[in-house]
Amino acid sequence: MKQNIEPGLSIENIAGSVVHNSEKVLDSVLKMLDVSSLDQAAGAILKAERVDIYGVGASGIVAADLYQKLLRIGMKCSYNPDNHLQLTSACGLDRKDCAIAISYSGQTQAVIKTIQEARKSRAHTISITRFGKNSVASLCDIKLFVPSIEPLIREGAMTSRISQLVLVDILVSIIASRNSRFLKYLSRTMEALKMNKM
Repeated sequence: MKQNIEPGLSIENIAGSVVHNSEKVLDSVLKMLDVSSLDQAAGAILKAERVDIYGVGASGIVAADLYQKLLRIGMKCSYNPDNHLQLTSACGLDRKDCAIAISYSGQTQAVIKTIQEARKSRAHTISITRFGKNSVASLCDIKLFVPSIEPLIREGAMTSRISQLVLVDILVSIIASRNSRFLKYLSRTMEALKMNKM
């Protein structure tokens, strides 16, 4: 998969490359889905009294997306882009709660520290990382993986972000499908947001 942006490329070449890479990563996500782990993750989130979400940098964007999607179906959840506040929140969890750590590399020190604190709080833990052995996944009860097809040193997270966002969409859709109350809440929030734009 081509990742480098090179001088002299036409807009058509750049656009074609980005779209091609996105299509390839979507196929890869579908092929490597672990249905059992997704089922376990959805179950843990549904049972939780509170869901904490952790992520920084590009994975923080994915964490924010997961947060707003869970919020819109009426789940009690928390995400803050400030890692110090993520850490503080993790210290306040207990065994009835769930913590989700998002890090493409699985080696982000801020996320590692925060999920360690969530484990000390005895919360159920879920990771979303690239496929393969990594520190964040090794700390979590339930491991969700995206394809490991983007180099860790790169211009910016492109296909890795797309793969994580798609996995989040799949996870939230599974959760929403398991209780009609969530779909009703989604309709209500959509209507409220639409009226707020008037």
